[in-house]
Amino acid sequence: MSKKYRTYTKEFKLEALELLRTSGESAAQVERDLGISEGLLLKWRDRYQVKATNGTASLEPSDLARRRPRSGGCGGS
Repeated sequence: MSKKYRTYTKEFKLEALELLRTSGESAAQVERDLGISEGLLLKWRDRYQVKATNGTASLEPSDLARRRPRSGGCGGS
């Protein structure tokens, strides 16, 4: 039986990261409020940079994410 993973749009990720930044709540609390997995917000924060241009925000891979090779095997992130 294969495991199903939820996917999130870039817009959802942007809004979640903005909520984390502005709410004053912990990442764990924001995750509970949004019904997303524990640790996901911090992973998104580390993986993406939020870039604002012309009043709109976008997600781009962070320099750290570009340098870190992705593991395809067991135990990878």
